[in-house]
Amino acid sequence: MSEKLNPLAIDWPKRVCLVLATVLIVLMLVPLFGWVSSNKQLIALSATSEPIRPNSVIAIFMLAAVLIAIELGFRRMAWLALLPAMIGAMTFLQDVTGRNFAIDEAIFSYFPVTASLDAGRMSPAISLPIFLAGCVIVILALNRLSQRQTLLLALVASAVVSIGAATLLGYVLELNLAFRWGYTHDTSPLGAVAVSLLGVCLLARAWQENSIADAGAPIWLPLPVVVGSATLTIILYLGLQDQELVRLREATSRNAVNLAREFENRMQTQANELGYLARD
Repeated sequence: MSEKLNPLAIDWPKRVCLVLATVLIVLMLVPLFGWVSSNKQLIALSATSEPIRPNSVIAIFMLAAVLIAIELGFRRMAWLALLPAMIGAMTFLQDVTGRNFAIDEAIFSYFPVTASLDAGRMSPAISLPIFLAGCVIVILALNRLSQRQTLLLALVASAVVSIGAATLLGYVLELNLAFRWGYTHDTSPLGAVAVSLLGVCLLARAWQENSIADAGAPIWLPLPVVVGSATLTIILYLGLQDQELVRLREATSRNAVNLAREFENRMQTQANELGYLARD
């Protein structure tokens, strides 16, 4: 009975994964054309938002293409996910070690005007999910995943979704740390949307892998909620703490300015009184 139900159980996660991966392809083609044609309007959601970096576009485009190939039966194509995984890993290592591997503008030059030396580099909120997603997609080269491998896929997918969602929520709540991660420039909202869609796509693939062996709901079903809640809690807590420090610094600065003005006014008053006494 379960064998008859398995094709039906596999069908909808496969469709979800194919649709989301196709949406990602289309979503990345627009900024890719923007970087090729040096059109600033095509690389960001709006004129005031942070543009998506070229390496982000290429890496997410490749991951989406690999997922489509896997869904069409070409599981060996999963090895190609190593390339975007390496891009994400090297970019993240640049931020951790402070070194420059000269990969940020290896293909496209960052043409928007900015004062930052590493302006062409994707932020850690994008590079880390790309690295994690690339690593777990590689294991899909196997004909069938074990229960532990499926659990790992679901765990990473949940983390990727959470990071993207937390970045977008940081913009809504105006929490700088949530969309900067201590970086010199903001995370691209378009990149955060793409990362979130990539994570959901991986979750659908994990459900499909579970359905191959079991027609029931996955045992890891509560995992996305747990991981998402934990990730959002940590990021938002740090963001709120950072926001509180910013407000304290602003309050201290305002108090210092007011104190300086009061001191200046008193000095001016005393100077005027001395001037009156000198004329008398």
